Amino acid sequence: MQILGVEVDDNYLTTRHILLASIAIGVIWALALVLSHPSLRWIPSPVRRQMSNTILLVGNSQSGKTSLFSLLTYGKAVETRTSMKENEGNVILRDPEDVRIAAGRVHDSMHLYLTIRFRQQHTLRTSAIHLVDVPGHEKLRFKLADFTPIAGGVVFIVDSATVSRNARSVAEHLYELLTDKNILKRSTEICIACNKVDLPGAIPLDRIRHHLEEEITRLRQTRTASLEHQDTDAEEIDVFLGYEGQDFSFDHLESAVTFHTMSVENGNMRDVVHWMADAL
Repeated sequence: MQILGVEVDDNYLTTRHILLASIAIGVIWALALVLSHPSLRWIPSPVRRQMSNTILLVGNSQSGKTSLFSLLTYGKAVETRTSMKENEGNVILRDPEDVRIAAGRVHDSMHLYLTIRFRQQHTLRTSAIHLVDVPGHEKLRFKLADFTPIAGGVVFIVDSATVSRNARSVAEHLYELLTDKNILKRSTEICIACNKVDLPGAIPLDRIRHHLEEEITRLRQTRTASLEHQDTDAEEIDVFLGYEGQDFSFDHLESAVTFHTMSVENGNMRDVVHWMADAL
């Protein structure tokens, strides 16, 4: 028999084919034997995320959570009434330094729309983040626990213009976040974003921090005293924030807490957006 003009022995082809077939069958049987034995079987493990790509927006009603969510998700900031349901979206983070506020503003009885454009869309992350706007109403805060297990970071938004008179309410909400079992277990990073810094009556960042630390110190004392007079199971004992015998300080927490200022209305939130990108 000739192959490409070369004379080849038929017996050689037959012997070689049989040898190759035998080797192939042997390999297949060996693999089947290995895979059938429980102690030798290789089972691929499920993909595990080292860090969640979810950022939670948390804070009291009217603090600017939904406006920030809308601005990052849809390119349009919206001040709305109290959110009754969480908002979720996938967001590509871009550098707000390249955001320009359009000159026109549209007012109606419920919304203030601010249109924005990206002059140069500098992407801070190659993949989208999962952004969740958690309702801030007191009766809906229980929904926070549904999302803390997957949170890679939390932005707690404070209204800088009203926090001095609402410090107790804001501190109570923040206390619930800081003592959440999933936040504690994973030492989830937290950014306290002081919004509306451009409004009359807004107080500076260091005073906001001081107000919150004072209120959490008082809350800690009240809750500790309350638990001492209750027959409480060990699992239900409230977490003690900070160091015993010392006033509360954010520096005493295992979770890293960072303070930044911003103004969603004017598109000034570069530090907060960069924090989101770095937290994941």
